[in-house]
Amino acid sequence: MMKLIRSKARSKASLKVSAWLLLCSLCLALGSLPCGPRWFLGAADLWAAYNNAAFWADGAGQKVSTLSVSKGDEIRLILKAEVPASKVLRLYKFTVGYDQKLVSVVEAKKPEGNSFSGSISTKTAGEVVFNGFSTDGVSGPTTVSLLELKLKSLATGSLSLSAQVNNFGYDGGDQFPPTMQAAQISIEEGGIIPPPQPPQCSEDDSGAVDIQGSKGRIGGVARIVVRIQNAPDKIAALGLRVKYDPAVFEYSGFEPGELTRSFDQFNVNPDPDSPGQLIIGGLSTASSLAQGTSGSLVELKFKVKGGQENLCYNFQVEKLKDDIARFSASGGCFCIKTCNGDLNGDGQITPVDALTAFKCYLKLGPCPDCTDVTEDGEVTPADALCIFKKYLGFQSCLD
Repeated sequence: MMKLIRSKARSKASLKVSAWLLLCSLCLALGSLPCGPRWFLGAADLWAAYNNAAFWADGAGQKVSTLSVSKGDEIRLILKAEVPASKVLRLYKFTVGYDQKLVSVVEAKKPEGNSFSGSISTKTAGEVVFNGFSTDGVSGPTTVSLLELKLKSLATGSLSLSAQVNNFGYDGGDQFPPTMQAAQISIEEGGIIPPPQPPQCSEDDSGAVDIQGSKGRIGGVARIVVRIQNAPDKIAALGLRVKYDPAVFEYSGFEPGELTRSFDQFNVNPDPDSPGQLIIGGLSTASSLAQGTSGSLVELKFKVKGGQENLCYNFQVEKLKDDIARFSASGGCFCIKTCNGDLNGDGQITPVDALTAFKCYLKLGPCPDCTDVTEDGEVTPADALCIFKKYLGFQSCLD
């Protein structure tokens, strides 16, 4: 259980401000204290300085100075910063540092209600670098939510979660960086941590933009086909993202599909700021795909570097753009199977398995899971030959 401990001690700055404001109030009431304009200006400056702070808050917006969690807990914090009166915040940049031995970043995103444009990068281990820019800016006095961070505690220990202010102001010449107030996080052994739940994936092929389900083995190649099914409208320009688990799959490349080979531009690029996401886009100036078209957009290739056998993992379609923006979308499952050439499941590799693969190619019999042992995306006589070589003890694609 996460236990939140908030400090009840008032800071010296707060006491000083309160005393100064009280003195000035008495000055106005009695007219006898030496409270000239410089006194009021001084109080205003101190008040502005006190309110120009950056701090961590919980989901309810309450400031967090000290936090106690158990190993395995997830920690959700929001970095907030105060914009003083008479100031306008148009741009900011922060670097959050953390101990990667104690915590890992599960998610880093822009908080709800933040209207700044910018980027968030978690590429460097132990750092989250983020920035924002707005032409209109935000006028003070106010508090702005800058970053929502979800961490997972990995080991017992303590760390001070802080941030370096690289940029905070109206422009390069008008900077008013806040004073960062760190959150002290203590990670304890805690109780019994439940084992992680296996990923759940339910195959759904209902979308106009769909990912076709497939199967393979750990150490093999996953070929993920993104396809169009009965396009509701014509397509000349398209954009989308495919989301996957980077702990299980490592992206290695792509092949344009039958529908995009003639496009003027088509490309797939991993998002450097969002591990596990591919940005896909294409356009055709000469002609467009007709309404009602069906076929493959792209074949994505991955190395299956992790996961568990007999479990299925999600591939999701997100953020459809341009001519497909209003199309329905459905994801697909990649299921990890034991692919060793034993196609009939009798516990051994024999010529019968090779014959099964050959009959599959000729369409004279069923095609069991993992018949494509060469992992080239189709079943051919080469798959039967590979299995037969394995039976004979020769070097084969299954070694």
